[in-house]
Amino acid sequence: MQLTEIMKFKIVLAPMWVNGFIFIPSTLFVCFLYYLGEPYIYEIMSDPITYFDGEVWTGFGSNIGIFIWASSSAIAIFCGIATLHAREDNTKPKFLILLGLLTLLLSLDDLFLIHDIILPHFGISEYIIYTFYAFSGLYIVFKYLNIISKTENFLFFIGGIMFCMSIFIDVIPSSPLLGFLEDAVKLIGIFAWSGYLIRTSLLFLNDCISPAST
Repeated sequence: MQLTEIMKFKIVLAPMWVNGFIFIPSTLFVCFLYYLGEPYIYEIMSDPITYFDGEVWTGFGSNIGIFIWASSSAIAIFCGIATLHAREDNTKPKFLILLGLLTLLLSLDDLFLIHDIILPHFGISEYIIYTFYAFSGLYIVFKYLNIISKTENFLFFIGGIMFCMSIFIDVIPSSPLLGFLEDAVKLIGIFAWSGYLIRTSLLFLNDCISPAST
């Protein structure tokens, strides 16, 4: 890198709405934490392993699942939005966006234990959440069945079956072995579901930008 290139370097600002979207919520969140004071500041901002003096591998499987879920949902939503107006027929992008949003919701549920702890605390049964997920999944399947049938859908259905199995194990009387089985089945389902989502997103995106599609 030459000195002239360094001298020509400029800081380029994003549009005001972008900067506001980034900095206003984060600043308000930090101010809210400061308002709460101790011990909430440390409880909310600390890493759980450090805070509870746990082992480094504590929650590793759960964290990996959430990371993969969130990554695949971000890829699907991005590819869906990026290709939404690329063609007159925007059915495929809408399919990606809906499936990505459902996956994002599942990852948030897993991260914050929404159906396990938060909603039951307000008197909302976890069965209502399971029903919502089931209807959402079935809606996407039947509405976009023609598209799904033309994709590499083996991973999609394996992921769905694994999720159903994990929910079934979750609602029956639990034991340590069943608890492990539930998490193991769910993790395999996350890998399969996310693999389908990422693979399909990239294929749809490539289909839009390839020379043959112009």
